[in-house]
Amino acid sequence: MKQLLLALAALNSSTAKHNLHFSTVLGIILCLLPGESIGENNVPLLFHGHLIAFYACVISTVFTFTGSFTALMIGDDSKTSRFCALYSSVAMASTLSSLVYVLLV
Repeated sequence: MKQLLLALAALNSSTAKHNLHFSTVLGIILCLLPGESIGENNVPLLFHGHLIAFYACVISTVFTFTGSFTALMIGDDSKTSRFCALYSSVAMASTLSSLVYVLLV
């Protein structure tokens, strides 16, 4: 039983690390994409006509970063750390779904 708990703790840590790297790289890419000004906002051309999907992608990326960073800062195998790792994984799935929506529609 103790070995299973240690394996789950390592899984949470590695998942949080991957989510942290993913959200950081995606945030940098979103800033570097060429964009157009819509009102006072700079929106990447990839999201042309899909302003709500862009906002969903940005907010989900921020949630992914926050959840994974918090899970890594807590560091132990507490319920809070596992919740933050799960929270960041769900937010990452939401980010990917908004990107897939934009690419397919």
